This record gives sequence, C-alpha cells and structure tokens, in this order.
Amino acid sequence: MIVSVTDTMPQATRARNPGSLSLAHQLQAVRMHVVLKEFDDEQLNERVIPPPYMGRSASRLRLIYGSMQHTLDIYGQIVVYLRLNGIVPPASRPGGL
Repeated sequence: MIVSVTDTMPQATRARNPGSLSLAHQLQAVRMHVVLKEFDDEQLNERVIPPPYMGRSASRLRLIYGSMQHTLDIYGQIVVYLRLNGIVPPASRPGGL
C-alpha cells in the first residue's frame, strides 16, 4: 500500500506551503507509516470487530484511519484552546517547529 505524507495534511496547509510539513504532520505521517508497515494489503482489508460505535465489522484500515482522524481532531481542539489563551501554537510560529 502506498501512502503519501501529504495525505495527512489539511488541504489549506498544502496549498499555502506545499514544500513544508509541520512537526505534527511529520509525526502523524511517521505513525501512519509504522502502523501500515505492520500489515500487508490483505490484512488491512480484513474485517475485524470494531468498537461498538463503528458497527458490527470494519476493516483494519478503517480503524487506523479513524484513529488518525481522531488524533487530528484533538490537535485542532488544542490549537483553538491555545489561541483563546493568547498562545500561538508551535506549528504556527514563524519557522514552525
């Protein structure tokens, strides 16, 4: 399975500066790469019993992407909290991390 690092980046980030990745996006891409390397395509598409909120069955790939999506959602909430408290998130500072 081929996965691009930029697949985990928000579209606005890619459009604004396609050549740079924030540390958060780099770490997310590394995590995704490590998890995906553990399985071949057949194993990723295998149906497993997911948490109750996902229905009766789901592929491992759906569980992995759901977890990544949740992580990015939480990161977004942290960014809002920081900004409301007058703090510029590290990934938004000049030069990034």
